[in-house]
Amino acid sequence: MPGETASVQVLKTKKGYGYGKLLSIKSKSADRVTPPCPIYDQCGGCLIQHLSYAGQLAHKKQIVEDALARIGGLKHVHVNDTLGMEEPWQYRNKVQVPVAIQDGHFAFGFYKKRSHAIVDMDHCLITEPLIDAIVQKAKAVAEENGVVPYDEERHRGHGQLRHIACRIGKETGEVMVIFVTRTEDLPFRKVFISQLTAAFPQIKSIVQNINTKKNECHLRRQKQDVMGTRCHLRHDWRNKIRYLRPLLFPGQSLSDKCAVSKSARLCGAHRPGNGD
Repeated sequence: MPGETASVQVLKTKKGYGYGKLLSIKSKSADRVTPPCPIYDQCGGCLIQHLSYAGQLAHKKQIVEDALARIGGLKHVHVNDTLGMEEPWQYRNKVQVPVAIQDGHFAFGFYKKRSHAIVDMDHCLITEPLIDAIVQKAKAVAEENGVVPYDEERHRGHGQLRHIACRIGKETGEVMVIFVTRTEDLPFRKVFISQLTAAFPQIKSIVQNINTKKNECHLRRQKQDVMGTRCHLRHDWRNKIRYLRPLLFPGQSLSDKCAVSKSARLCGAHRPGNGD
């Protein structure tokens, strides 16, 4: 972290950069804080929660300045300060959670840093509380009914459920849930529908997305509408309704009051949240 001194084991050096392993910190930056997330040291979802929020905003500005200078050759371009959020927690209106069996129990969470092992979680500090609740309910229904999660290492013949994705329309409050499966078969489909919608009437659409490939691409074009067909995401600047489609999920985590629509696509004028 800028302003700190540390003992580092150099692992590799290149012409323009190098990297190493942190052994110990000799002097700490005033911007270093204790991450509030209890699984921050394991989870790969957030990378800079150990940096104060003001420090995070300055860091992101520096990233832009460095990219303009190093890649674009634009060394004298003025970069405005990063716009922060009033409350940089519980803002993400979309989450995509991989599923696995670990120690005999369902694990719903994000990948560990630099691996595909899943860190099981009960809630995420930067995710909308409603999404957390829906994911935990889906986890309980899957475990109670013996749904078999996908085995990434063995792939074929082992498990159906790969991911659960969920997104809220920030202006409408309507929710879409997506089950990403390895096969066309979605066991206990009716149970999922009845229990999820009974607990969360905000769910207006449930979609099954079928991904038979052994790769990291979560959503494929093959899908089945399990319940409903679409939900209202928001009204655009012309007061026209935009609908949430499953294949708009990747890469779009928009914070409140910063989601904008351009034609039929979404693009994020993103005010960065904490640790993002």
